Amino acid sequence: MKEELRTISFPTAMLGLFIAPADTMSALIQGGVARKGILFLFFFFVILFGPFVTWYLISGKFMYKPEVVLCLTLFVLLTLFVFVFCEKALLWLLAVKIPIVTLTHIACYCLSSLMLSVLLIYGLNYWASGGESIEYLTFFPQGFARMGEKQAGYLPMLLNLGSVYMGIQFCAGLRVAGNLLWTSAFFITILSLIPFLSGVVLSLLLAEQVYPGFIELMRTTYSMPSSIVQF
Repeated sequence: MKEELRTISFPTAMLGLFIAPADTMSALIQGGVARKGILFLFFFFVILFGPFVTWYLISGKFMYKPEVVLCLTLFVLLTLFVFVFCEKALLWLLAVKIPIVTLTHIACYCLSSLMLSVLLIYGLNYWASGGESIEYLTFFPQGFARMGEKQAGYLPMLLNLGSVYMGIQFCAGLRVAGNLLWTSAFFITILSLIPFLSGVVLSLLLAEQVYPGFIELMRTTYSMPSSIVQF
């Protein structure tokens, strides 16, 4: 059994985190393959910046200034960094022993939910455009595209689904790594909103210093479903 867990592939891990998050987290953490977390982080950036690169290859132009891409990268990495350290402090206060390296990889595994949400949004935009244009690529960086109200109505559901699954996956990771009961893991997951929001706020403030207007950019991106309907 141990050998099977060590050889779990990345696609299998991605699929398993949605179909059976508890079992997959157990395989990733206890099977000696926790270093796959860095692979999740890598593919998250590939998916996140895919439209930027694709648009540049097609048109020869950047969607945004390089400073914006830098700030977005800084925002993601700093949020992850602050969250992990604040979460480690929270776990220490609760007498839950989870190594910080393992905690970091658990957080990276949870990025699979955001990856799926972004991919579904890209796919929804492509479907709405009839698959005959590249207008769907404008959705992520600009916050709007030519999409009907019916298609736009699915967007909040996709974003909420990703958020819920991220919480489920993190809860499963805490349960396995900390050898906790489900009730205890769920309670800690709720408390983990404090470290997460702390990381988001601090990252936004720092990115705003590097590129003034970044907070407004993120606010517009977050509210993109309504922007699409109004386009």
